[in-house]
Amino acid sequence: MDAELERTWERLGIDGTTLTMAADGTLRAEPGGDESRSTEAAATSDAIPPLADSEVVLGPLLGEGGMGQVWLGEQRSLRRQVAVKGLRDAVDGALGRAALLREARVTGGLEHPNIVPVHVLVQTEDGAPRMVMKRVEGRSWTEVLADLRAEGEPLPEAHLEGHLRLLMQVCHAVHYAHARGVLHRDLKPDNVMVGDFGEVYVVDWGIAVALDDAEDLGDLPRARDVRGIVGTLPYMAPEMVAGDGAGLGVPTDVYLLGAILHELLTGHPRHRGDAVPQLVHAAWVSAPPAMGPAPEELVDLVTRATAKDPAARPSSADAFRSELEAFLTHREANLLAREGHERLAEAQAAEPRAAGNQAAGNQAAGNQAAGNQAAGNQAAGNQ
Repeated sequence: MDAELERTWERLGIDGTTLTMAADGTLRAEPGGDESRSTEAAATSDAIPPLADSEVVLGPLLGEGGMGQVWLGEQRSLRRQVAVKGLRDAVDGALGRAALLREARVTGGLEHPNIVPVHVLVQTEDGAPRMVMKRVEGRSWTEVLADLRAEGEPLPEAHLEGHLRLLMQVCHAVHYAHARGVLHRDLKPDNVMVGDFGEVYVVDWGIAVALDDAEDLGDLPRARDVRGIVGTLPYMAPEMVAGDGAGLGVPTDVYLLGAILHELLTGHPRHRGDAVPQLVHAAWVSAPPAMGPAPEELVDLVTRATAKDPAARPSSADAFRSELEAFLTHREANLLAREGHERLAEAQAAEPRAAGNQAAGNQAAGNQAAGNQAAGNQAAGNQ
């Protein structure tokens, strides 16, 4: 473990030996600092209506992740299907409930085409919150990618442009959230939903925090108050594994966008390791990645976006998106130029053949004319 990182953890009261990672790569190690107290205070609210009075009827379980579960529901008054998110029993404590309340309030306050609309927040009889939101008919981006490539393989060239444009939509949502003062902190393909009609939604805002220069966002804790390591290790920025919120900001989410691009191009997350210590070290060091065969412009973008120094990264999610757009524009121009050169070469190759055919035709016509003349002369002599 890096000595500087160990000193930072010691100062913050983080015990590295207790770090555990869920199957999906998520990590949560909070020493009970200011962020924890803020979320505990947010976990109680008399303003949340009971589930029984919300017109929402729970149906079958649709899926579950590291902390949450999602059920199919029906909103009876509108006769429409909805998604209802709650907590798994194993994490249904004060901090877990606070995280879900935070996610509901943050997501509900971010009205954007690439963020899932929240309809209402309710609670069960024992006070467990339930977030009622639009049901997205689709799959996670992780599942979509799994159908297009073998595990550990880069995205096929034929699909690259479509998924870069999908990432650009994620950038739109993230840049909007930043403008509203919200930092996501857990961007990854598994937290992006792709609808059956091509819609793209950034989901799971449960560990979001307010940017330090944002207006008051109620019970959402400030980034500077973070004391702990929270997120998904294979994608984490170095300032995230440090556990000190003073280093968090817009460049942190830009790093995560770069880590997603890295996965599109290589088939695996930015950081790899067999155990938590190796992953923590990889995230902290954030050495320039070995990308293999990939477009030079995109390799450069990944390298800069996931640099250890936040100041070396693109200045915003929108700046990151602009570089993707410039690459696609340049790529399209190159493809058109290549097609033009190929057609010109084909036309030039066809010209000698056409000239040869014309010459052969002229020779045949000349021979035919000479033959006809000779036959005419022979007939005249016979007469």
